[in-house]
Amino acid sequence: MRTVPLGPILIFIAFFILIYIGLVIAIILTAFINAVRKNENVDESFLDKFERLNKEYFYTLFKKGYKPKKEALPEWIRWISKP
Repeated sequence: MRTVPLGPILIFIAFFILIYIGLVIAIILTAFINAVRKNENVDESFLDKFERLNKEYFYTLFKKGYKPKKEALPEWIRWISKP
């Protein structure tokens, strides 16, 4: 009777454990960054914020329609939309 080598199985399992640890760290860092971010409207609902950010993002892509104030745009959108 042949036995299955345990080494490759443990490496396979360890690989997925590392992926899950990385995901947990990413979620925690995202929550921390969102908690300390300044100039955010706390009373704004998630859907309102999602819609506003989508409009701002698509404005930078197409440069027409909705025109937000330059100061209201997030820093990464201002950086992307520089000529």
